[in-house]
Amino acid sequence: MTAPIRAIYALVAVALTLGAVLLGQGLGATPAEPDRLTVTTGASTRVCPALTSGGSGGTVVIDGRAAESGSEIRLQRGDGTDLGVVPGGQIRGIGVDESATTLARAGVGAADRSGQSAVARIATGPQRGLSLTPCADPGTDGWFVGLRSTDRDRATVLLTNPDRSPAEVSLAVHTSQGVQSVAGASGLTLQPGQTRAVGLEPLLTSPDPLAVQVRATAGRVAAVATIESGTGAEPAGADWTIPAAEPATSVIIPGVPGGDGPRELSVVNPSDVRTTVRVEAIGAQGAFAPADADTIELGPQSVGRVALESALSGEAVAIRLTADQPVTGAVVSRSSTDTARADLAVAPAAAPVTGLGIAAVAGYAEHRGTLVATAPGAAAGYAWEVFDGEGTSVASGREIVAAGATAAIELPAGEQLSLQVVPDPGAELYAGVVLAGDWENIATLSDAAVISPEGVAGPVPRFDPRVG
Repeated sequence: MTAPIRAIYALVAVALTLGAVLLGQGLGATPAEPDRLTVTTGASTRVCPALTSGGSGGTVVIDGRAAESGSEIRLQRGDGTDLGVVPGGQIRGIGVDESATTLARAGVGAADRSGQSAVARIATGPQRGLSLTPCADPGTDGWFVGLRSTDRDRATVLLTNPDRSPAEVSLAVHTSQGVQSVAGASGLTLQPGQTRAVGLEPLLTSPDPLAVQVRATAGRVAAVATIESGTGAEPAGADWTIPAAEPATSVIIPGVPGGDGPRELSVVNPSDVRTTVRVEAIGAQGAFAPADADTIELGPQSVGRVALESALSGEAVAIRLTADQPVTGAVVSRSSTDTARADLAVAPAAAPVTGLGIAAVAGYAEHRGTLVATAPGAAAGYAWEVFDGEGTSVASGREIVAAGATAAIELPAGEQLSLQVVPDPGAELYAGVVLAGDWENIATLSDAAVISPEGVAGPVPRFDPRVG
């Protein structure tokens, strides 16, 4: 680490917990047998998606640069087969198979100090474009907002059980008219290590954006949604997304990309009463109410949407949602109105960066990254550092974001870059990385929140291929 990161990280390192575990599973593969599982205390698990067409699943980038010496992060399939091991102090990209949802595991000393992201690009087919997401933490409840289910826009929810006991999962689908009763979305059983893909189109179609609540009624599940736009003959972009931040009376959607193309905000009200959502965009000059999109009236358990592109005028921003009832949301951005070149990106509501924040992919070949940082309250200082695929620092700095404002920094170009962000102690900072480029005549676009891995350590299962 360079001086800016070292100085601030030393102040917050005592707050970091220990361990991280990650697992891997191909869709339709045989789940691991329970007697091949052991439990490691002080570790965590995350699940990383892969492409399901095109011959390659993409790459999982593991940033273990800040992890303790002697610790390790393993990327595995669901049956415990190792795809690669990244020692603490290193960064590595690991190629994964088509359709192979992988689970990454980090041991003690790495869970709260490492980050993992999945990235892929493909020039043709339904998943054409650039896809990027942080790998997903397991839990018992999560919300995807802004998904669509039409003949042109499709979404699939990938459900993975990372634990040693079976899990049972149900999906609740919310529309503009409220929650819908959908056959085949309840009581889904997942064996240890198993992944199931649940497409929304067979369940229902809707002209409006949807919100999907994933709830584990037994065990835990890690969920990632894949989104595709266009038709087979005319694909119009694809992306991955992890669940949005849990509903609250105030949430922030960081890293909404600047540039051309539509920007659609979708918001869900999970409560049983109506609520009015106040929408604010936080830009370089401060917070403002987007014209003709400053409020959304939501009925009980319903989803609403507004178009933001006219009000944002191409500026990179964060969106703040405030309501009397808990809400959450996401912004779906498209890189162009020309569907032949368009790609899409999903920015869900996210938690603030605390302690060490990591974006394991902050630059990828022709797709250059921009760090979009927001201080929704008081001014917030932070240090940042970019590393190449060998773990060598290529750029660093210290910034102060003005109170109630957003600041964007263009990151260096590089084949594979990772980013670490450390806010000043007590600073409230939200951040996202936007990747954009021109590749194979596609205006590529994707984004991902900067994730703080601290606080995720706990007892989780390890798949041990030597057993059984």
